Amino acid sequence: MDEKEKLCLSCMECCKTIAIPFDYFKLSDEDFKFYKLRGAKFVTIEQGPFMILDLPCPHLTSDGCSIYKERLRVCREYDGRKVPFMKDKCKWYELE
Repeated sequence: MDEKEKLCLSCMECCKTIAIPFDYFKLSDEDFKFYKLRGAKFVTIEQGPFMILDLPCPHLTSDGCSIYKERLRVCREYDGRKVPFMKDKCKWYELE
């Protein structure tokens, strides 16, 4: 197991939250309230607006990822260092 994999398995923050690029301006007030009432957070960063959902992956267990060796491509390719609002969470920053 390499250093990145060890850090990933000790953190798993990206498995607990989903950040979706989102265009606020296409939402009606009612739609916006709908998402906010369900716990969505909205942030705007240099890369644009995002909707943040605290929605854990169904494969995340108390022991970690139950499908880690067979996880989806998007999970294998994810790099929290490229996501500004993961800066205080992703342990890969420790590699720099």
